[in-house]
Amino acid sequence: MITPKEALIERLIRFHADRQRAGLRCKYARMAEGPFEFFRGTDLLFVDSWPALRPRKPGPAILICGDLHLENFGAFPTDDGDYHFDINDFDEAAVAPCSFDLVRCATSILLAAESWRLTPTQGTGMVLSFLDSYRETALADAALTEAESISVDLGSVAGVLDATRRGSRKQLLRRYTKQRGDGTWRFRCKSRGLKRVGANTLAAIIAAVEEFGREKGWHVLDVARRFSGIGSLGLRRYPLLIAEAVGDAPEPQFLTLKETIPSVLVPIADAQQPSYANEAERSVAAQRQLQGKPTAGLGALEIGARAFRIRAMIPEENRSSLYRLQKSPPRLREAVAAAGRVTARSHWRGSHVANGCRAPELRDWVASPALESVLAAAVRFADWIQRDYAMYVEAYRDGAFEE
Repeated sequence: MITPKEALIERLIRFHADRQRAGLRCKYARMAEGPFEFFRGTDLLFVDSWPALRPRKPGPAILICGDLHLENFGAFPTDDGDYHFDINDFDEAAVAPCSFDLVRCATSILLAAESWRLTPTQGTGMVLSFLDSYRETALADAALTEAESISVDLGSVAGVLDATRRGSRKQLLRRYTKQRGDGTWRFRCKSRGLKRVGANTLAAIIAAVEEFGREKGWHVLDVARRFSGIGSLGLRRYPLLIAEAVGDAPEPQFLTLKETIPSVLVPIADAQQPSYANEAERSVAAQRQLQGKPTAGLGALEIGARAFRIRAMIPEENRSSLYRLQKSPPRLREAVAAAGRVTARSHWRGSHVANGCRAPELRDWVASPALESVLAAAVRFADWIQRDYAMYVEAYRDGAFEE
C-alpha cells in the first residue's frame, strides 16, 4: 500500500513533469527552505485539499487571483508613468469561489507569521485584521464606480510604495545591464543570476517580440534567462531589453516574458469560464480586470506552441514588500489589513463576470457569518502544510526529487 509520503512524492513529480530541469531543481530546493516556501510552491496541494477544506458556504464564483499570498502583493509601474500597490500575479486566475483566495491568503499569513517568529496569537490577530478590513471594504464598496475602485488606504504600505517611486528605470538598468562603448546595452549575466539563451531560442523570441511590438517600433537589444519566484520555477522566463522607435526614451525598456500554463484551479473552478485564445490571454485579461491600474507593458503573445505574458520588469523586492515590515508587528498588522482592503477591491472588480454582476451576492456573503469560517479553514490547512512539509524535507534530503 502506498504511504502518504510516497503519494506526495508521486503527486509533485507528476505535476512538474513538463518543467525545465534547471528551474525545477531550484524550485525543489526553495520548497525545502521552510513551510511558507513549501506552501508557495505547492498550490496544487491546496486545490487537491479544497473539497475537504472549503467553507460550507464558499461564496459566489467570481474572477479571483487564484494564488493569493503575502508575496503576491507589491508595487509596480503603470502605463501612465505612476506606481501602484496591488495584487500582482494572476497566473492561476479563474472564476472560482471567492473564499478560495481568502483561505489561501489567510493560510499564508499564519505560515509567514511563524517564519517571522511571531506568536500564534499575533499570527491569528493578523489574519483577523486581514479579514476585518476585507469585510469593511467589501461592504462599503457596493456603490463604487470603476474610477473610485482604484484608490485604497494603504497605511504602512504607503511608505513602501514611496520607496519604490523613488527608484527609477535608470537604477534598474544599472543593476542588471551595462552599456558598451559602442552604445549598445547588454545584460550582466554573470553577476545577476541571469543566463544566456541558446541561438534558436534567441531568434524565436526576437522574432515574436518584435512582431508583437511592431507598431511601437520595438527592437530587441538583448534577451536572458532568469530563475525567480517559487511556484513558477521551471517555467520559461526571459528578461528583455527593448529599444522603442517612438518617443524620446534614450534608455531601453526593461520587460519580462513569462510562460503561462493552465490554472491549477480548473478542478474547482466555476463551469462557466470565459474563453481565451491561450493561457497568457487568460492571465492578462484577469490582470487587466482585477488590478486597479494594470502593470505597464502588459500583453500576451505566443512563441512556438507556448503562450507568454509580457509586462514591465518588477524587481523581486517590490513583490515581497510586506516583508520589510516584519520587525514591527504593529506596522505589519496594519500592512496586512491594507492587503485585505486591496483584496476586497480586487474581488469587487472580479464580481463583474461575463454572465452577470455578482457583486450583490458577494456583499451578502461577506455580511453573513460565512466569512468567519475562513480562519478555521486556514488553521486546518496550515497544519496540513506543516505535516506535508515534514514529509517533503525528508524525501528531498533522501534524493527523491533528483533526476
